[in-house]
Amino acid sequence: MLPLFEEETRLEQLCNLEAMAQIAASLRQHHPDRVVAYAKAEVRIDGSRLLAEGAAFRSHRRWYGLTFRCGLSPGRQAVQDFEFTVGKAIPKRLWERYNLPDPTLDTD
Repeated sequence: MLPLFEEETRLEQLCNLEAMAQIAASLRQHHPDRVVAYAKAEVRIDGSRLLAEGAAFRSHRRWYGLTFRCGLSPGRQAVQDFEFTVGKAIPKRLWERYNLPDPTLDTD
């Protein structure tokens, strides 16, 4: 499905998938099932890097702050390098402000 998306959306989704894999591999207490790259700040693309300085990820029905820099391969088809920092849990009272879906309302 990724090749069908508009380029910016495709790159964001590619990097979101990488973020979930990196967090799960590095921080075993987290089991991310969703990333919102634009939660607290707009995503920026700078050449071959996607910068998400206000992202969030969901794990165990809670949202956490996340910052990541996603380096893309030539042609922007794959992740070449990736750096991330996990922040604190985001209080539930702020989820709506950041357009973070309430996992207790998920139907999937």
